[in-house]
Amino acid sequence: MTMRIWLLVLVSSIVAMAGVDTVYMEISASGARLIPVGVIPFEKSEGNWSMLDEEPSQILSRDFLLSGRLDAINQNSYSRLAFFKARAAYYLSGKLNRTSDGKVEVVCKLNATQSQEMVIGETYRIAPNQVRQAIHDFADKVIYQITGSVGVASTRIAYVAKIEGNKQIKVSDYDGYNPVQVTSHASINFMPAWGQDPDKLYFVSFRNGTSQIFERTMSNGDVRLLFPNLGQTFSPAGSPVSNEILFTVASNGGSDLYRGIPATGKYERMTFQRAAETSPAFSPNGKEILYSADRGGSPQIYVMDRDGSDSRRITFMGRYNESPSWSPQGDRIAYASMDNGLFNIYTCDLDGSDVLQLTSNAGNNEHPSWSPDGTLIAFSSTRSGSSQIYVMRKDGTGVTRITSGGENSWQTWAPKLNKEKPNE
Repeated sequence: MTMRIWLLVLVSSIVAMAGVDTVYMEISASGARLIPVGVIPFEKSEGNWSMLDEEPSQILSRDFLLSGRLDAINQNSYSRLAFFKARAAYYLSGKLNRTSDGKVEVVCKLNATQSQEMVIGETYRIAPNQVRQAIHDFADKVIYQITGSVGVASTRIAYVAKIEGNKQIKVSDYDGYNPVQVTSHASINFMPAWGQDPDKLYFVSFRNGTSQIFERTMSNGDVRLLFPNLGQTFSPAGSPVSNEILFTVASNGGSDLYRGIPATGKYERMTFQRAAETSPAFSPNGKEILYSADRGGSPQIYVMDRDGSDSRRITFMGRYNESPSWSPQGDRIAYASMDNGLFNIYTCDLDGSDVLQLTSNAGNNEHPSWSPDGTLIAFSSTRSGSSQIYVMRKDGTGVTRITSGGENSWQTWAPKLNKEKPNE
């Protein structure tokens, strides 16, 4: 495939998206060993609780399943026998209370099964629309208490949706709930990317007649154009350790990689090859850069130092490899590879060895994005007919569909918020 054709495919292969009204969970079997934890329904004070889109016990159960670490043992009430049979040493309980000032008090407890004594507990006094956020927060605390690992239930994803005929960016909870539209311009808006600061979201838009990178501040909705004098810019990727971003600039039928600082507008060209180079991604420590290039005639994955030196090829298996994503631990990369005309998700070591195919015989599977803890990979797939977003464990098990309605794709996982609990 020539450079010009590949660039055309890169931009034109964006799948049309649509809004998500409800979330449809489609979970595959997994051989992973999960730690059993009991979950019982939360008590509720008298009053109208129709504002809840889902019961707290259901939210907790899903958070545990998606974590790849815990297995919810659901019971209608505390049952020592049932929990013992399932080998659940702990169980969760809680209560929802309406307060006189219109808020909700959410009491969450992790209890020892045998003694029923509380191990950890949290009380959240929040707005009614923050109940789900509070439950996600407590789920992460339970995961950390039991496993010593930081969970991702409180994280978010950004993705592309087609709304009223236009491609727009949405941000939702990591499980697909609470989607919020964050772009509204009647043009193509796509390629969302997060940086070190979870309050900054970068994306590409054609609102000015060509592809340009914009920055949206999530807390106040401000949007500004970045690097306006560079012409066609796309494929933004934020650094996990600094305020820099990587991006691609198209020119003369090819493309090169750049590194820039959004706050100052300064930038530096990183590559000078006569090839199409795109899809950059920083390493977890910010010292190296993954990218895709067609130097050999079709796209392959390469890595170079952050100053553009010491470039070397990583993938040698497969004729068409793209969209690399570096695991937060820095030990593996995920990427999409074309097999018999369809894309599948693969992972491999940094030297290209130990190649693992995670998806197969299920439509096109593209744009892998690691969770902040490195245990999960989000990706888009056409396995259901339309493009939807899925989450799977890093070994390819526990595949869970988190969107439904229309078409959804080009997802990217946000960094974990540095926040103890929802606003009180």
